Amino acid sequence: FLSHFNFLASLLLADSDSSPDSRPEEELIFDKDAVEKLTEGLISYYVPDLQRSRLTLQELTQNQGVVLDTLEQEISKFRECHSVLDINALVSLSQLEHNCVSIKMQFKQKQLLEVRQ
Repeated sequence: FLSHFNFLASLLLADSDSSPDSRPEEELIFDKDAVEKLTEGLISYYVPDLQRSRLTLQELTQNQGVVLDTLEQEISKFRECHSVLDINALVSLSQLEHNCVSIKMQFKQKQLLEVRQ
């Protein structure tokens, strides 16, 4: 590719008798048709790869969005599960407290019966 580029660049010089190194940069004159052809060649060489890269990046961006949505759903489910666990722990604690209160009441009733006898 570079050899083609160098060849085309050498064609850009309108004055082929003098070498580009012997002229100051300001004095270089380029053939407009050659510049246009070189530009078209470079564009045709790079644009397909750039378009494929753009499509790949769009696909990756879409996939990233799907992954983020899925992750948010999983986090939400995880929080719900922990909420259920917290509720289950509170219910268990409440049942234990109720059992303790029932045992205390039974014990007090037993004591009252013993005192009465």
